Amino acid sequence: MPGPRAPQRGPGADLTSLAEAGTGTGTVIGVDRDPAAVEAARERPAHRQTVTVLLGDIHALPLLDHAADRARTDRTLQHVSDPAQARREFHRVLRPGGRLVMGEPDWDTLAVDHPDSDLSRACTR
Repeated sequence: MPGPRAPQRGPGADLTSLAEAGTGTGTVIGVDRDPAAVEAARERPAHRQTVTVLLGDIHALPLLDHAADRARTDRTLQHVSDPAQARREFHRVLRPGGRLVMGEPDWDTLAVDHPDSDLSRACTR
């Protein structure tokens, strides 16, 4: 019996697992503003026909109104110039009743558990 798969990292790493979690009839769309990241994500061997990677900006997503059932970001809003506009864009592309999940770290409650407490405090500052 094979052991657990190591988690993938890098551009588009989560697209395959999102596609595997779906019914197989939908499409998983990744969007990134960096052409190199888009190319790297497109080259992942596990991607199948149900995965598409587009070059685009979160402030003006390259999708039609009400085109998506679900949307997700992970540690993204902390890097964009206008998080409120990004959120409006997700609501624009989501169908009525669509689901949006956005995961962001809470830097004020970040804790580092290390024997050197001075180093731990320096990391969280």
